[in-house]
Amino acid sequence: MKARAAFAVAGLALGLSLATCSAAFADDGNDLYWSPAGTDGQYNSVMDPAAGRCYTFGGGQVEYAYNETNMTAEYFSGPGCSGPEGSLSPGGYGDIPGNVVFH
Repeated sequence: MKARAAFAVAGLALGLSLATCSAAFADDGNDLYWSPAGTDGQYNSVMDPAAGRCYTFGGGQVEYAYNETNMTAEYFSGPGCSGPEGSLSPGGYGDIPGNVVFH
């Protein structure tokens, strides 16, 4: 009987911890997650980005970006979103320079 109770408590704790982790990266279709170069996977995010606005990520290379928005993220190498380099489609990921505009 004690073993069943222990398993039930452990299962509940596991379920709650998984729910908390998934909420941190919930796919609501409105976020771009990114990791600055040299930060060993520390992530930041742009939540609900505005279309047409230039976002600068610390002025340097982004080691990894994941586009969970429903817009294309066009990325640039120059300051103020100049010098177009490429784009990340919705659901796309990769290394990008530190400037992005969503369309």
